[in-house]
Amino acid sequence: MPILTDDRPGPEMQTRRGLLPLALQLLAVVAGLAALPALILLAGKAFEAGSVAALGFLLVAVTLLSWFLWSVNRLGRLIRRGEALSPQAATALTHISLATLALGALRSLGGAWLAGVLALDAPRLSGPPGVPDLMLLLLCGVVLCAARAMSDAAMLSDDQAHIV
Repeated sequence: MPILTDDRPGPEMQTRRGLLPLALQLLAVVAGLAALPALILLAGKAFEAGSVAALGFLLVAVTLLSWFLWSVNRLGRLIRRGEALSPQAATALTHISLATLALGALRSLGGAWLAGVLALDAPRLSGPPGVPDLMLLLLCGVVLCAARAMSDAAMLSDDQAHIV
């Protein structure tokens, strides 16, 4: 006996795009622009101090920050296109978490050294990692788990689409 299947197309799923993804993209651009003056000031201090290592440290930080902001912008763009539960969105979310983790580790491990080399007296940069840093690491872990679940859900959805 053959299995009866319904060949009628299912209802279209409407995604709620809203203003939040657009706000996320705009905030990524604003955050990048807001970080520029501080980075330029720190690079100038490193150049004055003649510290190639400090310039390299700042270059790594700028690269990680750019990766983070680009990934946030990409995630917002994917959500606005209705692709929130796609493998690409899961990848962007993974990149956001990894970049945040790397930036936090960079600040924790090298912040005090950079403050000493550049003769900075900023307590936030030169202080040891504290509870906010640990909470940020915990949040990165949560985001990584969510990205993994999104990726698995997208693969499962794709598999089910091929079965039907």
